[in-house]
Amino acid sequence: MQHKFYIFILVLVAWNTENTHSVYIQSISTHTPKKNNSEPDCPRFCECDHAKNVYCSSYYEGFSFNSIPSSLKVRSLNLFGGLKSIPVEVRSLTGLRKLDLSRNSLTVIDTLIVGNPDVLQTLDLSSNDIVKISPGAFTELVSLEILSLSENNLQTLPKDLFQGLTNLKTLRLSFNRIFSVPLGLFDQLHSLEELDLRSNVIHWIPGGVFQNLTNLKTLKLSENNLQSLSHDVLADMKNYHDFSMELYGNPWDCSCKLENFLEFLFLFKANVSHLDMLVCYSPSRLLGTKLLDLVQTKLSCNVPVIDEISNSQEVVVGSSVTLHCRASAENHAIGYWVTPMGEKISHIYYREMLEQMNITTKPHLKYKHYGDVFSEASISQNNTLMLTNFRDVFNETFVCVMVNSAGNDTATLTLTAVTRLFTVEWVSLVIGGISALSALVFGLLVGTIKLCAIHICKCPCVLFEPRKPSNEPNYTFEEYTDDQNTYNRSSDDQDSYDDSYQQDESLLKVPVNSPVARTPRSSPRKCATPTPEEYLDKGRGNTNNTLNEVKVRLERKMEKVKSRVHSIRESGSQYLITIKDTGSIAANRVKAGVAMGVEQVKFGVMSMKEFCGTGDMAQTVSVVSVNTDVDSEEKSTKITKMTTL
Repeated sequence: MQHKFYIFILVLVAWNTENTHSVYIQSISTHTPKKNNSEPDCPRFCECDHAKNVYCSSYYEGFSFNSIPSSLKVRSLNLFGGLKSIPVEVRSLTGLRKLDLSRNSLTVIDTLIVGNPDVLQTLDLSSNDIVKISPGAFTELVSLEILSLSENNLQTLPKDLFQGLTNLKTLRLSFNRIFSVPLGLFDQLHSLEELDLRSNVIHWIPGGVFQNLTNLKTLKLSENNLQSLSHDVLADMKNYHDFSMELYGNPWDCSCKLENFLEFLFLFKANVSHLDMLVCYSPSRLLGTKLLDLVQTKLSCNVPVIDEISNSQEVVVGSSVTLHCRASAENHAIGYWVTPMGEKISHIYYREMLEQMNITTKPHLKYKHYGDVFSEASISQNNTLMLTNFRDVFNETFVCVMVNSAGNDTATLTLTAVTRLFTVEWVSLVIGGISALSALVFGLLVGTIKLCAIHICKCPCVLFEPRKPSNEPNYTFEEYTDDQNTYNRSSDDQDSYDDSYQQDESLLKVPVNSPVARTPRSSPRKCATPTPEEYLDKGRGNTNNTLNEVKVRLERKMEKVKSRVHSIRESGSQYLITIKDTGSIAANRVKAGVAMGVEQVKFGVMSMKEFCGTGDMAQTVSVVSVNTDVDSEEKSTKITKMTTL
């Protein structure tokens, strides 16, 4: 029984051995097993094979060239995500066969240098922002077979751009903005089999540009602006064998110049893909017609006719102007302008087409005046001329020319330069006239409102009465001498008095024609009391203004009366001293006169206070006048009552 068990174990082990190629038996040794350093580790973001070939693809910021051991050969490198220049480390990769720098931000390509140009076979620079490639940038890449420059911003290609690429088989230039293909661009591409020029803006292909492409199998010219293909281009294509073409999406001009192309299409129907998508774009009567449905006898070539051009005009110096010129849609034509200086300007897309007609043009004109001041002329694709900073170089006649294979048509217009002075003058006149008219309308409006308020609405707020002139009498002055003292009294209309006391002589000013004028012995004068009639006449005016003036005058007079009282007292003292010294009878008269004068002044002051009170003026005012005869000592009192309105 035991023997059968051991035989079963041996059979089981033998079966496991046949189904497993190797059996790992862990060493029981306590020492750590040594690592085999004969094979280097594969770098990060790379794949390695047993032949020590490395294929790397990474975001450029996460990749390190230093992580690649020198014993490994990098055969393919793909860096993407924002590169703005080709890494210098590429020059150290001597075994590189494929370099993919697509999906980056490259803008300019200078001479490309790699570690071993004889090994590099594929170069992909698509999906960048390349606008310029230096002539001969790929000259050293003699073993290059595939070159992709698609999806960039290329407009022009240097004539010797592909010089030395004799082994190139595939060239991709699609989805750019290429508008011309220079003659000789493909002369050294003898091995080229595929040429992709789709989705550009190519208007014209010169004859002989494909002449040396003897191995060409595929030509893609779809989605461009081709209107026809010249006889020389078609002749070169007839030499190809087993080739295919894409020509759809172009605005074909179905005129007599398309006859050779129609013959080519009928001969090589099998070689042209999407043949039913080739349709006419012009003339308008054949718009949308398939080329295969055209009858050659209906194709005609007519001289273009200009049916729209801008009018002659005056242009302010320093401003900009736009000139339009269009030809009839019945016949396709190319336009250009001739400036007053005799220079010809056309859009850059049509420059080579016009050169085929021996017409040399420029895409842009620039004239320098002084310093950094320039005048410029540019033109759009639809033959619209734009002039900036207008100067005398643009002053005179412009000629618009529309040309096709059948002939040309011309039209002219004149531009005259004017200064801004005339514009400013007219603007000033207009503004001045508007301002004057506005002022006139405003005045009429205010006058109308005032007349309405006075005559219709009878608004008292606009009724004004002219202020009557004051009837205050004018006073004159008289000097007289009494004994040894001299008296002189000033006029009331000047409102100024000289009350200074002189030790040698006393001055007393008395108006001669005052209503209260008296002899030197009379009492001092008081304010003239207006009669009721005069007061009523004055009250009819502006009562408030008059009362204010009266108050001011009376306040001034009160101050002056006080000063005169002081002078009289001083004079009275002097009189008393004189009477005492001389003992004459006249002393008593003077004393009585002074006393009566003081009393007269007091009554006058009280009368003025009553008259100039601050209460409501629409009340009864009483004026008391007291006269005293010094000789007879008789008093007479006169009371006058007035009621204000």
